[in-house]
Amino acid sequence: MAISTKEIHVLVVEDNPGDFFLIQDLLKQEFLNVIIYESGTYEEAKHFLTSHIHIDAVLLDLSLPDLSGQELLDKVLILAGYTPVIVLTGFVDKSFGIKTLTSGIGDYLYKDELTGPQLYKSIAYSIERLRIINELKEINDRYEAVSQATSDTIWDWDIADDRIQYNSGLYDMLGYHASEVNNIKSWWQQKIHPDDLEEVIKALDDMFENNISQIQLEYRFLCADNTYKYILDRAVLVTDNKAKPIRMIGAMQDISDRKNHEIQLEGLLNVTRYQNKRLQNFAYIVSHNIRSHSANIIGLVDFIEESDNEVDKKVFFGMLKTSTDKLSQTIENLNEIITIQNETEIKKTSVNLRDEIRKTGDAINVLISQTNTSLINEVDADVFVEVVPSYLESIMLNMLTNAIKYRSPDRFPIIHLFVRKIPGYIVLSVKDNGLGIDLKKYGDRMFGMYVTFHNHKDSRGFGLYITKNQIEAMEGKIEVESEPGVGTIFSIYFKDNS
Repeated sequence: MAISTKEIHVLVVEDNPGDFFLIQDLLKQEFLNVIIYESGTYEEAKHFLTSHIHIDAVLLDLSLPDLSGQELLDKVLILAGYTPVIVLTGFVDKSFGIKTLTSGIGDYLYKDELTGPQLYKSIAYSIERLRIINELKEINDRYEAVSQATSDTIWDWDIADDRIQYNSGLYDMLGYHASEVNNIKSWWQQKIHPDDLEEVIKALDDMFENNISQIQLEYRFLCADNTYKYILDRAVLVTDNKAKPIRMIGAMQDISDRKNHEIQLEGLLNVTRYQNKRLQNFAYIVSHNIRSHSANIIGLVDFIEESDNEVDKKVFFGMLKTSTDKLSQTIENLNEIITIQNETEIKKTSVNLRDEIRKTGDAINVLISQTNTSLINEVDADVFVEVVPSYLESIMLNMLTNAIKYRSPDRFPIIHLFVRKIPGYIVLSVKDNGLGIDLKKYGDRMFGMYVTFHNHKDSRGFGLYITKNQIEAMEGKIEVESEPGVGTIFSIYFKDNS
């Protein structure tokens, strides 16, 4: 509804009867339903402004019998509060009238040029302007109330000017002082953890390109003390009437406690999964190997008890010895695994890797000679690794003897050993030209217990399992590349603490 059709209450503060009647006539011409209050002095105006009478606008003459000029204006503005005050001035007061704009008045009008449309426009503009100011103040008050009620960091990004305003949460939550904050997008981006930045930028680009109205991000943010906090950032995109992004408003919430708890839980889950895998291996031993051995032994004992033939008994006793030997070997294997996994204080020593490889080669030199194996040790003499010496000896024996055991019948075996360094690790590669392994078939069970890849009479499927356990006990890892008929490369990662 237009303001001209509403009921409007105007206080005219004017001591000149002729000017008052002129203003009254103009108001009645422009407004269909106007209530006019007349005041010829400051005291009368004060009465209206301090009573319970509703007033939409004040038309104020600056020359009253009991008060005038700046003092009059200042007092009326205080009394009017949120009611707009429009100054009426003569030409002699023109400069002062202009000056009053800086005092907070809604407008100023020259009495000698006053017209109905001009008066209507001034009142309507002043009322609307005050309404908008009050709405903005309410919004700002609510914003401040929300800011004080939450520990989140609330931000408002003016996209066109690239200016971001933060509430006090930025200082309370992240520790920054106002002087340390550069209120532009690049400052915020520079504080995001490098590992999270690409994903954050990608999500923002997608938001702008596809006009997505809301977004939720998780990232690590650098605090003033150089530590990182996990942040959950929720934001909305504000666009103009042409769907062009103009602002983003969001809230950064510190979720570090929750994320750290999730990481701890994930760690516990990983330990549980690992323990379950180990239990599965042990269950395999118990349910298959030990049970098979015990069933076989019981059966042989029954045969011996039932047999009257000494020759048969002798054969059965031989078979019984073989079964008990196999049971003993299984138990020894199990004990070896338990020893590795239960050793909580592993004492590592710095050893020269090249020398250890040479010593292992010397220990199996008869096997190397009998098979015409070429052992190429290209590990530099200055490479040292922190290991459990007995573990390293076992690992190297497994690597070299396996390479020889599973050599190709079509060529002389070659074993090539070399080292590379990567961040955090010294990597020893053991490359052979043997039978190779079908990783598509065995890859997921490569280091499982009692898994064999070739029909070799000495294959127990235990060496790689022990090797993996020993390497992991020393905080390392092992990887494999292989191709059937070509050969295999085992890469052993030793922890580098240098």
